[in-house]
Amino acid sequence: LGFLHSGIRFAAAGLSSRWRKCVWLVAAVLLYALALLTKESAAVAPALLFLVLVWRERGPGAFRQKWKGAFWKTAAVGVASLPVLAGYFAARSWVLGGVFHSPNTGIFIVENPLAPLPPVARALNACLVLLRYLGRIVFPLHLSADESAWSIPMAGSGSLAAIAAAALLAAILAVALLRIPSHSAIAFGVLFFAIAFLSTSNVFVPFGTI
Repeated sequence: LGFLHSGIRFAAAGLSSRWRKCVWLVAAVLLYALALLTKESAAVAPALLFLVLVWRERGPGAFRQKWKGAFWKTAAVGVASLPVLAGYFAARSWVLGGVFHSPNTGIFIVENPLAPLPPVARALNACLVLLRYLGRIVFPLHLSADESAWSIPMAGSGSLAAIAAAALLAAILAVALLRIPSHSAIAFGVLFFAIAFLSTSNVFVPFGTI
C-alpha cells in the first residue's frame, strides 16, 4: 500500500515540481524493495499501480488517452523498480539455487499437487481451485485448517468442470475490464484481486504451495 501511495503521488506531482516527483519515485522504489522482502507476490505491485491510476482518472477526455497516460506514468516507476526486482531474483537464485526453487529439490507434491501436472492441466486445475476458494468465501462450508495434496482432487485436461471454471473466470475478468471505464468499484476489486493473486496462482508457473 505504501508503494501504491508513493506511486500515485509521483504520478500526481506536476511537471514543475520535479524534485517532488524524484522524492516520490525514490520512496516508491524503496517501498517496493521492502515489499519484496516481505512477500514475493509484491512483484506485481507496478501492475496494481497501473490499475489504480486508470481507475481513479475521472477527468474529461477519451478513456484511451487516460489509459495511455497511466501507462507512461506507471512505466517510469516500473523501470526504476527493475533493478530492485532483478537484484531480488538474483538473491533468490543465490540462496535457493533457482529463481523460484532449487532444481535439486523441486516442489513437494504434498505442498502443491499442481506442480507435477502438465502446463494446461495445471492452469485448468488452478482455475478450478480458485473457483472453489471463492466459493468457500461466499459459502463457508466444510472448512479445513489445511487443504493440500490428496485432499484436493486433480482434474484431467479434458475435465468439463475445469474448463468451465477457466471459462467462467475469463468471462468475469473480461466483464471487469469492460466496466473499468465506468469506474465500477466491483470491477476494480475483481481486477485488483486477479493481479495480486496472479503471481502465486500456479497458472503460468508452479509455485511452492497451492
